[in-house]
Amino acid sequence: MDQAAILKRITELRDEIELVVRENLAYDAYYTHTVKEKNLNVARMLRLQEIKRELDDMKTGKFQEANKSRNM
Repeated sequence: MDQAAILKRITELRDEIELVVRENLAYDAYYTHTVKEKNLNVARMLRLQEIKRELDDMKTGKFQEANKSRNM
């Protein structure tokens, strides 16, 4: 994977992180939550963990393998 593709993916992840953080801040602003809202919050937190794992894989050089399997 070339540097441009890696930078593009990092930019996509950064944008997704910003969106999830804004949604979590909005969630935290309210004191009562429906079951659906709680489930969405859990899903956002799991997605943040997946993003962290993907970024860690990029650091260790596993990005190319992950990108190939994702594009298949």
